[in-house]
Formats: sequence, structure tokens, C-alpha cells
Amino acid sequence: MIAKTLAAAAGLVALAAPALAQTYTLDRYEITGLTSVPSQPLVAQLKDQPGAKVTTNDIIGDRDQFMSLLQKQYVTGQVKAALRTTGKHVVVIFTVADTGIQKPKVVTVAPKLKEEVFVGNKQIDNDTLLTASGLTRGEEMSDQKIADAQKAIGEYYKKKDIGVSVNGAVQQDSDGTVTVTWTIKEAKKKVKRNTEDEGFKTE
Repeated sequence: MIAKTLAAAAGLVALAAPALAQTYTLDRYEITGLTSVPSQPLVAQLKDQPGAKVTTNDIIGDRDQFMSLLQKQYVTGQVKAALRTTGKHVVVIFTVADTGIQKPKVVTVAPKLKEEVFVGNKQIDNDTLLTASGLTRGEEMSDQKIADAQKAIGEYYKKKDIGVSVNGAVQQDSDGTVTVTWTIKEAKKKVKRNTEDEGFKTE
């Protein structure tokens, strides 16, 4: 994170407690050391802009705001602030020890199976199809697992010599788990015909 550090640079005035009541006219900001992102868009967002009447307390607030803006851009490092005064005018210098951009890692957690629901199956019961799909309640799901389960259900029907169309729909619940609804369209079971001659026998 950007450290909240104040320091005086050579020939500059450090922000010190005795000077807190001093009021200046802000001439400009000078940003040094910042390489990861452009400085001007950040400076343009600061509360105090050139021409404003500021105290060192105001400048400290601007320094804190500048650090916050850097953090939103994922810039890591340190910021030091100092003043260069000419009479009642001041130039504010922010020196950034820029150590680069480091975005937080996003960890994607695969949703877990809550249940499988079967609709339209009449010739094969739910428990048998649950076993056929190969899915287990609580296991992490993926598109490939859904596709494999759909294929496995179709293969089971094929073994039973029943034509079928299988479609799966996945719904994610509020707790992050998913319910898979299988819509089954079954064809009539094929009847094996006797291949023996069923004609009339003559004597």
C-alpha cells in the first residue's frame, strides 16, 4: 500500500507542526517518481487546485487523497510530500517511490452441485438416472462435467434400447450452489420381434 510518509527534500520545507496555521496560495503540484500511471489525471482530481488558499493541513489532505487515487490504480510504493515556498505562495511536491502496479488476484471458485432434477422421464426412474449421470452432490461443477453427464444419460438410454433427447439447464442459487435440470424426451421402447417363421405350417 502507499505509505503515508512526509519528508523534506533538499531546499524544501517539510510539513511541520509549527507551520500548520500558515496559509498559502497554491501555485501548482509537482509529481516526481511516478512512472506506472500518468500523474495529471490524478492531480486534476485533488480537492485543492492552483489558486486555492491552503494550509499545510489542507496539503496533507491532498497528499492523502493522492495516495488513495494511486491505490485505486493499484500502484504500490511510497509517497513523500514537501513544500517549496516563495512568500505566501507554495509549490507542493509529491515524490513517489513507484514500485509498480499490483492488482489483487481474483480466485474463481467453481460452484458446487446442489441437486439434479429430471423432467419427462417415464421409462427410467430418477434414482437410476442420478447414477447414470455420474454427478455427485457437493462436487465442483464445470461445463465439461455437465456435457459428460448429458452424454452418459444418453448412453444409458441407448443401452436400454430407448431413443432419447437430453437437455440440461443450470441454475445458480443464492448460496452459490447449482441445480441441474435435465429435460428428457423419451421415444417408445423398441420391441424386439421374433425372427422365426410365423407363417402357417402345412401338412
